Amino acid sequence: MKHFQVTFKPDGKQISIHAGATLLESAGQAGIILNSACGGKGICKKCAVNLEPDGTQVLACQYHVHSDLTVTIPQNSRFFEQRILEHGVDPQLAVVPTIYEKYQAKAKDIFGLAVDIGTTTVVAKLIDMTNGKCVATKATLNPQARFGDDVISRIAYAKNEANLAELHNVIIDCINDLIRKLCVETDTDPKLIYELCAVGNTTMNHIFLNLKLTPLFKSLIIPSIPSF
Repeated sequence: MKHFQVTFKPDGKQISIHAGATLLESAGQAGIILNSACGGKGICKKCAVNLEPDGTQVLACQYHVHSDLTVTIPQNSRFFEQRILEHGVDPQLAVVPTIYEKYQAKAKDIFGLAVDIGTTTVVAKLIDMTNGKCVATKATLNPQARFGDDVISRIAYAKNEANLAELHNVIIDCINDLIRKLCVETDTDPKLIYELCAVGNTTMNHIFLNLKLTPLFKSLIIPSIPSF
């Protein structure tokens, strides 16, 4: 399949993407999240970008790439990073190091990961499982935002297995990137992270586990499996 180069200004980012992909997909591949409240249906018109050199304005979710392009992204079309709450109230609970006891024969340093998958943001904490203390925290916007700002839009987008898999892969890549950053900051070997605990609303949990969202079409709180 033929590929084309798309350059984004003023970011200075350039990616190669297959013919027929939308500019919304291209921006996502470049790590740029655009406003897409309607989930790419072309209704909200919040993802407008300008094609160079004449400045023609198009909707990124509706414009398909069939040649090399240079695109300028206006400020109001960007899904700007917000100030993310990374720290809450420490409840000062007694720690029972069951995870450490489970793996202590394998390594002296044992870590776990706590992840909060929000509709808008994702926060990951590296936890020392010997004492329960947080070693470091990293946060980012949920990259699924390019498929829609809210859970309704994402449920609608995940109407088939391919789209659900895309949403799933995006959040897995996001969490892996946060893990990488945590390990770099703390000089921790990723192999020392033995367990992960992830929380989120019903929709975020289903996408994370790659579960069908069909039951959520009727109710946002009824999961696919009884013991969820």
